[in-house]
Amino acid sequence: HSRGSRALNDGRDVVLMDADDFFISENLCSHISMHRDASEDGSKVKSTFFVKFYQKLHAEGWNLTLISRKPEKLRNATIEHLMAEGCGSWSSLIMRLDNQTQMDSQQLFLRQRTVLQKRGFKIIATISSQMEAIPVPC
Repeated sequence: HSRGSRALNDGRDVVLMDADDFFISENLCSHISMHRDASEDGSKVKSTFFVKFYQKLHAEGWNLTLISRKPEKLRNATIEHLMAEGCGSWSSLIMRLDNQTQMDSQQLFLRQRTVLQKRGFKIIATISSQMEAIPVPC
């Protein structure tokens, strides 16, 4: 919930969003499919929510960093999908590197958060439908 909150203009505050939440299913091409089952309908609702939330945060001036579990080789397809959904103005899109293919998703998110923080970014929020993306206190 972001009512009343505004981004600071120093450019170091970022909202980390799970890029995979913008997809109806794990398959990048699934949005072309005409299947209509309950699971897909729920995924569509989730995807629509994340797109609208992204657009609201962007309109409020937040720097949005997207992180995906998908491999780097799918970067162009991911960008095309995000652009088609109206989500094209992010600060950074982080994809899974070749040497991270065996890394579990929680470790991937933790590593990327650490890299961003070491680069001087302050992660204001992490937004994901998956618990693995949410940092756990040590």
